[in-house]
Amino acid sequence: MTLCAELRAEDKETAARIWHASGLTWESFGAKTSYNVEQLISSKNLDFTRNSPGSHLASHPERREPSSKKFSSESRNQLYRIFKESSRDDAIAQAQERIPSDEKSLPGFVRDVVTVITDICLQGDSQHKEINKTQFIEWTEFISKLISNSQELELQALYAVQSIDNKLAHPKGFINDMAFILYEKDVISEQAFILWKDSPPTSEHEGHAICMKSLNRFFQALATDDEESSKA
Repeated sequence: MTLCAELRAEDKETAARIWHASGLTWESFGAKTSYNVEQLISSKNLDFTRNSPGSHLASHPERREPSSKKFSSESRNQLYRIFKESSRDDAIAQAQERIPSDEKSLPGFVRDVVTVITDICLQGDSQHKEINKTQFIEWTEFISKLISNSQELELQALYAVQSIDNKLAHPKGFINDMAFILYEKDVISEQAFILWKDSPPTSEHEGHAICMKSLNRFFQALATDDEESSKA
């Protein structure tokens, strides 16, 4: 029996423990892009491999996200297809029309939107990826509307960026560019950035320390802005 078959045979919590204990990642099986990974996960009903066992909501570590509040695999697969194959305006319109309204405010939806948009805006060869700043900035208004000043959703967007940075092996400048754009375009608040830095849940530890080290300049800039504001 293959590992995936064993995982599907178990309940989701047990399966998640087996997967994470193995140390495997989908990239180790040769999946080249986040789109390929998400297609595989969705088609095989292996969503639990994306979450650590007993994972919790970022802003409420004491509570587990109710299963009824999860972004569905079907919607996730549809989202990736829409954003990969359509122009920006058409993709936004289709996402608003096709994704069930009760799923659009869920952490999984925002996280996947940020992941797909970032993937679309990546440029460069396999050895060094960077964000096309102009292209990504064009999407920030849409991301901001989805987040709608929710700190929980802001954190999900940041954890999506952290995950991408980790999967790309921390390309120079990527996480800084993303942080400055999201802050300067008022997509993510200073409070959310600080919470991301200081209080990540256990399920979001992978790649976090390296991201924070790379963001020293960014957080120094935030501190400087605070000092200047207090003196004004």
